Amino acid sequence: MSITQVSIAVDNTPGSLYRATSILEKEQINIKAIMASSGLNPVQVHMIVDDPDRAVNGSLPWPPPIIPAA
Repeated sequence: MSITQVSIAVDNTPGSLYRATSILEKEQINIKAIMASSGLNPVQVHMIVDDPDRAVNGSLPWPPPIIPAA
């Protein structure tokens, strides 16, 4: 089984991560794992989701661009 990591950049401000994850919740895309580092601005958030194709290629209204991790 292949696992695809999805990475996004969000501002290092209160509520930014909440807004990004709320979009996934509305689209019923579940987060299986998440990792973020607050040392940078913007913060790089790495996630394993149950439907990476829809999260990356769908027409989700992401505030930041969605970039699949290499």
